[in-house]
Formats: sequence, structure tokens, C-alpha cells
Amino acid sequence: MAWTLTKPIDVRNAWFVWAGFAVVIVIYGVVTDYQRTVTTSYRDGAVAWYSGGEVYAGSEDGTGFVYLPPFAVLYGPVAHLPRPIGESLWRMISIGVLALGVRRLARLGGGVELFPLMTLMAIPCALSSARNGQLNLVLAGVMMFAAADLGRQRWWWCAAWLSLAVALKPQALALAMLMMALHPRLIWRVLIGLAVAALLPFLAARPGYVIEQYGAAIEVMRIASGPTRPDLWDKFADVFGALRAFGVEASRSTQTLTRLLAAAAALGLCLWARRGLSPKREALFVFAVAAAYLMLFNPRTENNGYVIVAPAVAAYAAAAWLIERRRAAATLLTLMLVAMAGSFEIGKLIHEPAVWLAPLAAAGFAGYLVLRRGRITRGSDPRTAP
Repeated sequence: MAWTLTKPIDVRNAWFVWAGFAVVIVIYGVVTDYQRTVTTSYRDGAVAWYSGGEVYAGSEDGTGFVYLPPFAVLYGPVAHLPRPIGESLWRMISIGVLALGVRRLARLGGGVELFPLMTLMAIPCALSSARNGQLNLVLAGVMMFAAADLGRQRWWWCAAWLSLAVALKPQALALAMLMMALHPRLIWRVLIGLAVAALLPFLAARPGYVIEQYGAAIEVMRIASGPTRPDLWDKFADVFGALRAFGVEASRSTQTLTRLLAAAAALGLCLWARRGLSPKREALFVFAVAAAYLMLFNPRTENNGYVIVAPAVAAYAAAAWLIERRRAAATLLTLMLVAMAGSFEIGKLIHEPAVWLAPLAAAGFAGYLVLRRGRITRGSDPRTAP
């Protein structure tokens, strides 16, 4: 069963599964004329940018294009393709980047091949985001690239991926800041990378226009962190969204203080755990901690966004099944993935709005990380030492 998914042929089959997943998503999109998509806002923002229009028009309530100008520039080539082609290409790129990220993350787990089992565990959590064309798939992949290069101590590559992740979505700053705090040699490299990313839009438009759009982006993102439309709160699945679903409303100051304390705890946890970990295991652990933090404390986390933390849960679940042979832990982690993948469908059967199950699973995963401190061990196999 699961313990047989470690051979070269299984790795090849895993790639076929990813390819098949992409084909199914594209066929579904073509048949339904891509009616379920979020890329309209991406397209509108990119087209507005290249035409010199107002990129953030219509985003005043925290909806629409709520990304930085570099993403508008990067999405431009896709936005200017005929809609069916652009939609299909974007989904193939997104799934491809996610698959490559899972592959690279799997190599941080130990001497046993984890990629095939991780593939089967991660894809269900990616289904909704892939169908809708959400940026989260690319973001997750790029963040995993950064973790993989951190594990190999390739500082410039790690900094480059972190800078790209932040340019795509500022939420990636959580991972960047955590890695920089743990490895100060990354600081100046990441700052250079962020400067390059920030300057990219100046190559595609006149300076005055770029500065104006940056100002609008900052204002829109300030609004997006606390939407003015009450109906939007029912879609956010962070820890405070989960509490809100049960009638518990935390003040903005309480939320901010909690996020800061959680960030400090995440850094403390990584500092505490890293002493007993190899560089690769540390990189996996840091990615897992940052991804769990993002899911629980990013005020705009949605159920579909849990595709970002799913590969980390899948890595530890696969290791528990295949390396440690800890069936209780493996089963628990697998159930967490089921809860994340079916957070809406399962959650609404118990209590609505169904934004509480995924953060509950993420909190459970965070607890697992605290208890295990990133360790994946099997004493009889030196390849699986910390």
C-alpha cells in the first residue's frame, strides 16, 4: 500500500498524476467556459496597467485587484492572450509550479522517496484553487522553492524565490522575515531581491504612473486587511474567522496583538528546534511553521488558501507513514489534510459559515510541529536522522 510508493516508477507515475490533474482542470474550465474563476481581477489589473489605466479602480472595498504592481506586470503576457487560452495556460503554469514545489519539498524529508505519496495527499487540497485559477498555487510553489534552496544553503536562490513570492503576494513576507531572522546572511540578499522586484514596474511604465499605482496599492491593501463590507467576513478562514463563525468577535487591537505574539512564538519555536535539525529538515520545518502561521493569522485566508500549508502537512504525514511508521500520527495528519480539502463540504454539515474546520486542522498541525520540533526519525536507518 502506501509503503510501496517509493520506487522510481512511482515517481514517474506521480508526474503523470500531476499532468492528469492539469488536463482535467483545463477540460473542466473549457467545458464550463471558465465561469468559476478569480482571474478576471488579475486580467483587469494587468490590462489596466499596460493601457495606463487605474489598476485599483473598483478595489476600494478590499475586493478586485489587491496585489502589488509587479504582479500586474508579470501577469500581463497571460492577460493579453485570448481568454480561453490565457485561462488554460495560467492553470497549467500554476499546477506545474505547485508540482515542482512539492517535488523539491519532498527531498527535504529524508532518504525515503516521499514525492508520490505527497502528491496523492496534496492534490485534493489544490482542487478548488486550481479550478478557480487562484494565485495561491504559484505562491505555494515559489515558497517551497525558497525552502528547498534554504535547505541546500543556496542563499542567492533562496533570496530570489522569497523576493518573487513577496512580489506575487505580500503575505509571503511571513516566510521571508522568518528565514532572514534565522539566517542573517539572507537579509541583504533579500533586500536586493525586493528592490529589483519593486523596480520591475518602472521598466513597463512611466515613473509617475508607477508611483501613483504603488500608492493606490498600499491603500487598497490597508483596506483589504479589514474589509468594510460585513458580508466578506463569512469567507475568511483564519483563526479569527473561525471564532467569528461561532459568534466570538475579537477587537482589531486584540487581533493585531495576537498576530504579533504568534509571530514571536513562531520565531522562538524555530530557534528552539533548529539545534537538533539538519539544514534540510530545518528548512522543511521553517516552511511548515510559516505556512501554518499564514493560514491561522492572515486576515484574508480562505478555505482554498490552505493549499499553501497542505504540502507541509503532506510531507510530515508521508514521513510518518513511510519513515517513522508512526501510524497514529500518520492517520491524524492525513485526517488534517482531509479536513482542509473538504473544509467547506464537511464543515457546513456541522456548523455554518464553514470557515472553522480548516483553521482547526491547521491549529492541530501547529501543535504537532511544537511536539515534534520538526524531527523525522527512525533509529535503525541513518538516512533518516534529523
